[in-house]
Order: sequence, then C-alpha cells, then structure tokens
Amino acid sequence: MNIYKRKKLILGFLVAFVFTSIFSPLSGMAEERGNGSDVLTIQEENERLESRLSGMEAGKDYIEDEAFANASTLEEAEEIAETYGAELMEYEEGIAVLKLPSDIKTVLGESERSVSISAALKPQLILDDYSFETESLSDFNDPELSSQWFHEKINDADAWDISTGKGAVVAVLDTGTLVSNTDLKRISDITWTGDMSSGTDTNGHGTHVAGIIAAERNNGSYGCGVAPDADIYSIRITENGSITLSNAVEGIRKAISKKVDVINMSFGATGDYKNDFQDYIDEAWEAGIVVVAAAGNKGVSNKTYPAACDHVIAVAATTKDGKLADYSNYGSWVDISAPGGSSGEGNAIYSTYISDGGFKGLAGTSQASPMVAAAAALIYASDSSLKNSHGSSAADEVSARIVGAADGITYSCGGHSVTGGLDIYSAIGGYKFREPSGYLTTSGDQYIGAGKAMKLRIAYGSGTVPADAKKAKNITWEVSDTSLFSVKNGRLKCLKTASAGASANVIATYKGVTVSACFTVTKPAVKFGYLNNGKVKNVVRSGISVKAGENVSVNDICSLAGQDIRVWSDKTYGNRSENSVSANKIGYAIRISNKKKITVTGCDDRGNPESFIPNKKGSYTVTYTLADGSNKKFKVKIRVS
Repeated sequence: MNIYKRKKLILGFLVAFVFTSIFSPLSGMAEERGNGSDVLTIQEENERLESRLSGMEAGKDYIEDEAFANASTLEEAEEIAETYGAELMEYEEGIAVLKLPSDIKTVLGESERSVSISAALKPQLILDDYSFETESLSDFNDPELSSQWFHEKINDADAWDISTGKGAVVAVLDTGTLVSNTDLKRISDITWTGDMSSGTDTNGHGTHVAGIIAAERNNGSYGCGVAPDADIYSIRITENGSITLSNAVEGIRKAISKKVDVINMSFGATGDYKNDFQDYIDEAWEAGIVVVAAAGNKGVSNKTYPAACDHVIAVAATTKDGKLADYSNYGSWVDISAPGGSSGEGNAIYSTYISDGGFKGLAGTSQASPMVAAAAALIYASDSSLKNSHGSSAADEVSARIVGAADGITYSCGGHSVTGGLDIYSAIGGYKFREPSGYLTTSGDQYIGAGKAMKLRIAYGSGTVPADAKKAKNITWEVSDTSLFSVKNGRLKCLKTASAGASANVIATYKGVTVSACFTVTKPAVKFGYLNNGKVKNVVRSGISVKAGENVSVNDICSLAGQDIRVWSDKTYGNRSENSVSANKIGYAIRISNKKKITVTGCDDRGNPESFIPNKKGSYTVTYTLADGSNKKFKVKIRVS
C-alpha cells in the first residue's frame, strides 16, 4: 500500500514506454557506464539535467511539472520535496515522486541559487512508443499444447525432467495480470506502482507474458508455460501500455524488495536512457536477480533501454520458420533470440489472455523475452548452490549459461541477423562431452583408438564449455573398466593392448548432473579419405556448383565430396575398409573456413554444422576431423561464385 497516493492529474501524452508485443532486451554485454567512477555534486547533476532537457520537448519527451528523486526514508522524501517547494505525490520503494511548483526547467534554474537542496532531481521521462499493434488470430482459440509451437523450438520439454521452475520467482513488470484465468494459478503476489489502484490487467499484454512464463501444465486448460511451476510476482507498472520512468524503476525496486530470482521487462524505449536505468539494474544484479528485457520491434539496430543496459539479457525475436522476425531489433548489443512469432494463422505465440476465451496469439519481442526469463527461473530452481548464494556472481552464471548454450544458428532477415537461439535443455543441464576437435559426444556412439588418448570436457549442447567446468576440481570422473582405460581430469586413455570392440562407460559428475558416454575401441585410423589409383587422398575439390546466398549441406561428407569417403585402420587399402564414414560408423567434427563470411543454418545433435550459407564469393574449406583420438582429417574445398 502506498504511503502517499497520487492526486488525480491529467497527464497529457503519457505515451511513455509502450509494450512490445514487441519491445527491448537484456544485454549483459553492453558498454561501460558513461560516468566511470566520477561522483557529481547535487548541483552538477541538476545542471546536467537542465542541459539535457534543453534538447527535449515538454509533454512529448518528459512531464513538465513532475520529477522524482531517490530517498532512503519518508522523512528524507518530505525534506527533498520541501527544498524544491514541491508536493510529495508518492513515496514507495525509495522513489519520491514530486509535483513541482512550476516547470522543471524553472525549478532547476532556481535550485542553482539555493543552498538548501538535498537531492538531485531525475526527469519524469515519457519513454517513446516503438511498439506496433500486435497480430492476433481473430477468433482462433485452441486450448491445445500443439498450438504452442515455440516449446519445440526452445527445447524446454526435455528440460522439465530436470526442473519445472518450482521454487523460483519471476517478477513481471507489465500491465498486470488477470488472476481469474484458469491457467494462471502460479501468481504468488500482485502489486502496482504509481497512482493505480489495483494490479488487475485490463490491457492483456501482462497476462499474455505471464502465461508464457508459468501457465500451468497438465490442468486441462489451454497450453502451458516454459517454467510451469515457477511463481509469478505481478507488478503492474501501466494500465494501457504507456509507462513513466518512475513507475518503471519503482517496479524494479519492488522486485528487489520481494527477493525475486528473475525480472522480465517486455518494454523499452529508444534514446539515451542508459543512465536513467543502470543504477536500478545494478541493484537488481547485486541482489542476484537475472534481468531480461525485450529488444524492441522497430526492426533497427539502435540500442533500446533497459535492454541495452549492463547486466541485462537482451532478447530478439524469431519466427516459426526459423528467421529473424522482420520487426525485431538487432545488433551486437542483443544477446540471444527466442520465438516471437509473426502474423498469419498459426504463426503467433499463443498464451493466456484477458478476452478471446482466455487464450490468444500475439507476436513480438515481448513474447520472446519471457521465454528467456523462464529459462533463468528453470536454472535457478535446478541448482541449489546458485539459489542459495543469490549474488551478482550467481546472476552472471545463470545469464552465461543461457547465452552460452544458445544454438549457434544465425537467424536472418534482409541484410541483418542475430546469432544464437534459446536452447533451454542445453542451458539447464543438457551437458555433453566435448573433445578438442569440437566433437560433441552422444551416449553409445563414441570411438577411441587402442593406445590413443583424448581430452574430454563438459559442454553445453551448443559446444560452449562453462567457465567453471574448465577447473578439474569441479568435476569428478570415473570409467567402468579400469583394466583397459583410465581417466584423470577428463583425459581418457586407452591401453595399446585393448582389443577392437572392447568398451567402457565414462561418467562425469558436474553440478550434480551426471554426464556419461560409452566409448568403443577401434583400431586407430591410419588413413581417412578416398581411394584413387591405389592411394588414399585426404583432400578433394567439390564438384557441386555453389553460388553466394545458396544453402550448402555438409553433414553427409560423401555427398559433398562426390566420393565414397572411408576410414582405414591398417595400411592394406585396395577395396578393404574398416568403416564407411557415409554410414556414420565413426563420428567426426566439422569446421568451416571463413567463419565470419558464412551463416550456419542447421546443426546436428553433436553440435556439428549440418548446413551453411556462404555470404560472399570465394573459396571455403570444410574440414572433417575423426573423433577416435587419431586426429585424422579430410578436407573438401568449395568454390563459391
């Protein structure tokens, strides 16, 4: 309950921060804070604000007779109001909202001549609206899970065997929620900011976002959320999608006070607003909260905030057919993408709603962001060490696991793209073994040469090695047959005396998750290639005709090379062969040259690229490296015209 309630005001142009059924994301990789370690005096901060406002339009960019300030107590808030001759409209979560005696520029000018001012003013910004009217599918009202195609795209169902989000809390800063929706039983609390009198959603946006995160599973109603057992703390920061800066930062402070695990912000604004948000984002980060925000729906590379702030995961949107959505913002400040949908029946993101029978399809980065927020909740709920520590390092690790486990695919639209789509199973604990050539092993399909050794590492499904998995003390290793094999700190060694066909299971335990694979002994490969006049060749120039922009399949080495590629384990070649690579009897890792000039369009379950698009003319080399410990290679050279 607010200590001070706002008096009724007619606030023209409160168009502020419109939601994104398409908004802006979290970029834990944004630039450094603008002021460095400089500490400004109150007067210097006010002078900077006065200069900043000179380039803005009252009523359009900011509310002329409002401002706010940080205050640690109600008494301090009242003192600040008094020093500016203002009325204290509201004090909540350390935010003192002031009704000024005149326009803010005049007040700032007068403050320069006063020695009594006790705090710097912050502008009541009206955050610009860069959303577009989201597509809904008129009367389409399918309560079946099958309509929620995004689950398969983000690989969350497999992750539910590890975590469903139980015990994690996600704060949703939005238009509120409709708690009477039968699929929203995970709303643990509901509150509001500013002069609103309830947290009930009358817009629909917040209810849709909440359902994407935590709609119930197996209750016979509609679909389900990405983290179906996570709790939602609903914070209503706007009634109609228009947001003032003080409402937004008050919402962040409420989430911090509630000690939530994750904050989702499916809104944002273009402009130089980083410093207006960063201090509050830092507070959340220091409390161990993972902050996620939508990247925005203007289809531009301009940074939007709060998504582009430090310690925020910025989320772009992709479509059902695997492309970057044409409305989605992009750029190096964007961290990851997730399904946001598009127009056309069956292409939107379906979730809970306040009308349309309680279930509706919308599209935007607003829909992509909560999927990433739900992924963070799943990770926190699955890892008690992270949950218990709950500091900035925990928030960093959860964010790194999400971004590091992205699928590596480049999603494009026109001349721009975003690389890396959400893969929740890999992020939450879908670990695999990885060896130096990059090959990601899968159970029962591994080979090692007699007398050979290979270094195994724990990796996400995408191939990225978690930072702390590089330390031997964080992983325990075992091998089922110690008479023929040994494993120490991930180095697997097979004795020379081991006979072909012998096998053993290698087991590693990391963060309470067991990773295992069966390794079978094969005669070490001595040659890898194709037979040409009695000699084995390990390089071939592909005969296929390729043009820039065309998709090239590389998973079938024989098809690309136009030859029957084989592996020999002795020096008697002729027509003898131990294994046919085309039959996939021995695995291999794939590397493609000119990495910056290609777009990977698909990967197999080992993390190998299955196909790619060469974006420019020139020569490209596809290198295949055997994963039996012999390190034998075969190369296919491609000329792109």
